[in-house]
Amino acid sequence: PGAFSSGINSDGLALADTHIGWLRPGIGWLRYLLMNEILINAANVPEALDLVESRPHVGGGSLVIADAAGCMAAVELGSKKVMVSAAAGRGIAQTNHFLDPQLAEVQTRHADDPASMNSSDRLRQLDAWLDTERANGTTLDTMARLLAGHPDGTGAALCRHGGDNGSTTISTTLFACKSRRLYFCPGNPCSEPWR
Repeated sequence: PGAFSSGINSDGLALADTHIGWLRPGIGWLRYLLMNEILINAANVPEALDLVESRPHVGGGSLVIADAAGCMAAVELGSKKVMVSAAAGRGIAQTNHFLDPQLAEVQTRHADDPASMNSSDRLRQLDAWLDTERANGTTLDTMARLLAGHPDGTGAALCRHGGDNGSTTISTTLFACKSRRLYFCPGNPCSEPWR
């Protein structure tokens, strides 16, 4: 099946996208078609980045890419610029806004856009988790707890029930690149079992 928001291939290369609205679409590859191209033709992050950088892009959105060797990168897609951030040893996170200032100038940030209203807050939570938990040794259980989180007034929930701004978690996936496994929760990760 097509990779509509994330995927992993037989080499252990995994990717996930985030929606970031874009005011100036260009002529080039749509993110969803690019994701399939990466999963079909790349075995690791360097090959995926070569593929991304060799194509023109419509713009909008970002990708987080990881491979079985532990290499990770985030890619922000503009129509005239692609920003690549390689992960340090702690990992990498991306939510629904551009971090690159030039790309951020052209993103859509409507007050009624559920995907971007709490994006900065969610990114701060992910970065804080990477700084602490990752250093202590990450397990599938600690990642599942993070994704099931509902902070008590200290930030936006990573598990979205649609109450505060209309965005809703429909499922959650964890990719274990080295073992080439996919762990899937078919609903809200705070209440549904993982498979």
